Amino acid sequence: MLENTNGHSYEVDYWSIGVILYTMLCGRPPFESSEVKQTYQKIKIGQFSFPDHVNIHKSAKSFIRECLILDPARRMNLQEMLQHEFLTATPIPEVIPVSTLVCPPNE
Repeated sequence: MLENTNGHSYEVDYWSIGVILYTMLCGRPPFESSEVKQTYQKIKIGQFSFPDHVNIHKSAKSFIRECLILDPARRMNLQEMLQHEFLTATPIPEVIPVSTLVCPPNE
């Protein structure tokens, strides 16, 4: 996408899920640097690492790594995401009570 030579498809959304999840768990984007050119270079070569000071479960790291694979053809797709341990370890409820929309979470 940075070079805008081949266009893009929905695989960029899968990549974006990895970026968003990394940012949520680590508190900063995966390719962050002090200069925009350096950030773009890191994106192009897929250079990122997880901070040592943040405790991130191995299944979350695996999920993020598989989302951020440079080659879109090798990147995890939606079906693989839904079957990944990160999303299957704790069942997602089929129905969420309407009260969750109006009540703040219990602390």
